Amino acid sequence: MDHLAVPHVDRSKHAFRGQSLDPAQGGQTRAAFQAGEVRRLLEQAPGFIAVVRGADFIFEMVNAAYVELAGRRDFIGRPAREVLPELSEASFDRLKQVYTSGQPLIGRGVPVAVQREQGRPIERRYIDFVYQPITGSDGSVTGIFLQGQDVTDQKRTEEQLRLALQGGRIAAWNRDLTTNHVSWSDNSWDVLGIGDGPASDFMDRIHPEDRAHQREALARMLSDGTPYGIEVRFIKPDGSLIWIEHRAELRRGSDGLDSLTGITADITARKTAEIEVRESEARYRKDLEAAASVQRGLLPADGVTGNLRHQGLLEPSTFIGGDAFNVIRRSDGQLSFFHIDVCGHGAAAALVSVAAYRLISEAAIRDVSLRPEELVQQAAQAWP
Repeated sequence: MDHLAVPHVDRSKHAFRGQSLDPAQGGQTRAAFQAGEVRRLLEQAPGFIAVVRGADFIFEMVNAAYVELAGRRDFIGRPAREVLPELSEASFDRLKQVYTSGQPLIGRGVPVAVQREQGRPIERRYIDFVYQPITGSDGSVTGIFLQGQDVTDQKRTEEQLRLALQGGRIAAWNRDLTTNHVSWSDNSWDVLGIGDGPASDFMDRIHPEDRAHQREALARMLSDGTPYGIEVRFIKPDGSLIWIEHRAELRRGSDGLDSLTGITADITARKTAEIEVRESEARYRKDLEAAASVQRGLLPADGVTGNLRHQGLLEPSTFIGGDAFNVIRRSDGQLSFFHIDVCGHGAAAALVSVAAYRLISEAAIRDVSLRPEELVQQAAQAWP
């Protein structure tokens, strides 16, 4: 909410005139409190203060903080529209609202455009303010007392945090352990579909199979104060299932009022990718096992062919590819060794390497007199 009208309070008796406030209204001051002292206090106040009179809002007083906000210029005795021409029409409308209604107005984080130095660009500042009507003895409004704070730095920090949270789909939260009420950052509706409310609003939406994990982590933290971070499934109000990373820290209050604070991030994209990788690896292992089975089934078994005793040492591929090798013990005591490298990978390359493996192994067994290059030529001629 940018601004709020509040009920009018009769301030016809106030300390600024050096008078004692009516004790029945709860106000107290010493009678010797002089107007000059009040002015010095106003001028030195950390928040901005100004007094304007009449329907043209002529400046009667500004303090140092107001000058810091609006820039150095000639204020006193001049109307606000003339002194601050860069102000939006909405700013003057707020002043008119207070002046005509006689009702105070409160604003929070309201943007205002000011040119703090002549010749420099107009800046957007953010202010919290209270515009309080000043009334005469007859109760009519004669001016407005302006008081507030320049909260620009705070507002920008909040905006940067908001963008960071929104960009990372992260919601910040705080839980009062006395009331179990949870306050969420504004983007929690977008991230989780929930907002401020009892802790059960969040807890009840954790997937039933993950709730025990969350309860155990919370119990450990409440016991020894160790922060925790867990990854659980969360069911949004619309029924969609997401993965969240939930981090929490325990804050011990000096007054005995403890609280939890933390962040909750939507990590669905990362968890989905991790699950897909695991499933892909499982399918890959099955393909490897299938390729090894094909290799074993197609290769000649150990045994005797004619008057030759042979022994093949099969080493299945460790990946689906076109690499294979074998060592054959021949009847003359020598060993025949060959290595096959088929360009490419996948099931097709594996089958090609197995077929070549078998052809060369059989050729080596049939004729021990063949030189290696002759074995390859014979295998090439027999290639289907």
